[in-house]
Amino acid sequence: MLRARHHAAVLSLLGSVAACGPSLDHIPGPGNTSGNTQAGNVSGPRAVATDAGEAPRKDPLDGYVHVARRTHVTIGLAEAREIEAEEAKRLVDRLAERFEACAVKLESDGQLVSGAGRLVVLIDEQGHVTGTDAKLSPGSDVAGAALLCLLAPGRALAYPPGKGSRRGFAVEAVWERSRS
Repeated sequence: MLRARHHAAVLSLLGSVAACGPSLDHIPGPGNTSGNTQAGNVSGPRAVATDAGEAPRKDPLDGYVHVARRTHVTIGLAEAREIEAEEAKRLVDRLAERFEACAVKLESDGQLVSGAGRLVVLIDEQGHVTGTDAKLSPGSDVAGAALLCLLAPGRALAYPPGKGSRRGFAVEAVWERSRS
């Protein structure tokens, strides 16, 4: 019974993430290492400034509650359930920091390949991880980086206790080697 509820919760979160809209792998601006960018709660498409004569484009950050950018990784918070908004943003920032440190190590070893993934983490009332689900872009090297730098840190973060039977969050991440 508990396992069935767990699977239903994962599917529910994944369904919500799938409906969130754009993926992070279309974020403009190479080498943006300015730290965090908050997309805010957006009710509709925002126009992105373009060169004269071009039609405005939809902002690729629409749909993300918070975006943390680092040199090698960008992580967008697609959804947080029964977690305070500020706490969810801090979790995404900590996950981005851990992913960045891992990516730097992989890159120094010549093992970092570009990739993208979606991670859903379910948390109980005590703050323990009860389940995770990841969807990754194809390739065994991508899977290796995602397991080491996204999934493992996502499961290892310290989560706050809280009330609610559907606690969890979903993030989408994109990572790449330095362009230098």
